[in-house]
Amino acid sequence: MKLKIKSLCDVKIIDITHEANKFDIDRAKFLLLEANRIMPEHSVTIAVIDPGVGGTRDSIVLKNGNKYFIGPDSGIFDYITDKKSECFLIKKDAFGEVSNTFHGRDIFAPLASKVICGENTDKCVVPVNCNGKEMKKPVIKHDSIIGEVIYIDSFGNAITNIDHTYYEDIKRGTIIFRGENMEFVNSYSDSSGKSAIFNSSGFLEISSYKSRYSGDLKIGETFEIRRHVWNI
Repeated sequence: MKLKIKSLCDVKIIDITHEANKFDIDRAKFLLLEANRIMPEHSVTIAVIDPGVGGTRDSIVLKNGNKYFIGPDSGIFDYITDKKSECFLIKKDAFGEVSNTFHGRDIFAPLASKVICGENTDKCVVPVNCNGKEMKKPVIKHDSIIGEVIYIDSFGNAITNIDHTYYEDIKRGTIIFRGENMEFVNSYSDSSGKSAIFNSSGFLEISSYKSRYSGDLKIGETFEIRRHVWNI
């Protein structure tokens, strides 16, 4: 793909990551969310986790302001799609001979080159409605918050969908994960073992200092935060 882009447009190419598991769209869309936070303006990103390549799934361009994202319409752009996003369906027949197994090379790379080099892409795309899905929100109850694991990083840390807006609930409450009470810390080195911490992206993370916590953890696994409720 990089060779194809270079053959069409002289541009600097940066690999965000190759660590997304094969076929793992949930992992990939979280990585895109993280990368989008610091993605430079006027950048073009190709994202390819594409188990449906060659089938009936569509290919799309997502435009967020001056940032472009190109890839399969597989849900990979869910977390970075919002009300201000613009979406375009990619016309497969605009790219000549296209294989059924490598749209990254035959469609996404050539289209990215056109966008980067300022070429007209009207014949390649058509506007469509955006259909992104937000990250699943925590379940809020009177005396508890039910969170969910949304990502497991290479260190075995379990990142959850509890963000920093729940800081006071976390600080004063009790975090229960797999039947264990987890201590809440401000840095990994403050931990005496298994603990919970708000990571650099503002999400609550379950970790184990200098070891892997994850084991058989799975994305979608839930846990509870018991809220401190004042009785008046």
